[in-house]
Amino acid sequence: MPAHNNSSNPALLLKGAATVFALIGLGIVVWLADNAVRHPEIRASQLGNEAPLWLPMIVFVVACTGAAVLLFLRAAQRVAEGEDLFGNRHRKSRQLER
Repeated sequence: MPAHNNSSNPALLLKGAATVFALIGLGIVVWLADNAVRHPEIRASQLGNEAPLWLPMIVFVVACTGAAVLLFLRAAQRVAEGEDLFGNRHRKSRQLER
């Protein structure tokens, strides 16, 4: 197997993806917080019931972003330890088995 240069190191690429995902999530959270400050009167309503809109949206974005970042970082750790993430998958194509 050829040695990877720094630009194609899989663990480094996964860490970069985690960073990009975290920055995008942070940007969305900042935008939502700005809207919450500017428009606190906006509420979610359904079937005559009202509920806060901004805080649940912020919590949802933070939770999803955190889960995705943890997934990328865990994958980067496993790749750095030498694991082939696709080595034990169940449905290998016939071309890969040859």
